[in-house]
Amino acid sequence: VSDQTFWDVLRVADKPVIASHSGARTLSHHPRNLTDDMLRAVAETEGVVCVVFYPMFLDEDYATAAREVLYSLVEECEAIDQLLPPIPASYAKDRLQFAALQERVPPMSYRRLADHIEYIARLIGAEHVGLGSDFDGINCVPEGLETGATLPLLTAELARRGFTDKELEQILGGNV
Repeated sequence: VSDQTFWDVLRVADKPVIASHSGARTLSHHPRNLTDDMLRAVAETEGVVCVVFYPMFLDEDYATAAREVLYSLVEECEAIDQLLPPIPASYAKDRLQFAALQERVPPMSYRRLADHIEYIARLIGAEHVGLGSDFDGINCVPEGLETGATLPLLTAELARRGFTDKELEQILGGNV
């Protein structure tokens, strides 16, 4: 949502707020990411910020390179739209984009995702951080986190950064 809508929600919320697919705008200036004030506001509701795995939101360099690739596919995507009904066309375009991004853009490491988790946890507390992978809705993923089966790699990285077992349990699902 827009920044204004975010603040509108916080103004009327009487339950904990969940930002389900966000990151830290301090680390990557994308409108889906939350400013430090927004992060603190979610924590004040006893809510949770679930960090999305989408490299386009988490790393500005990746996003810049990826946008160039995606723009280069516009004509092919339009052709797919002409050939297929909406749902199969959507799947076909996702596959095309995924393959092109893998081939032409250096991957973003899962460590960048850990940067966002760590930043948010240090700012507002690990009890206010969760995962919002969006595996079913993104056309690229962090290198090393291609599926849910690879989450132990992220867990190990967070442990290496000093998160306790209790904090890891909170982040990996307990908070939500």
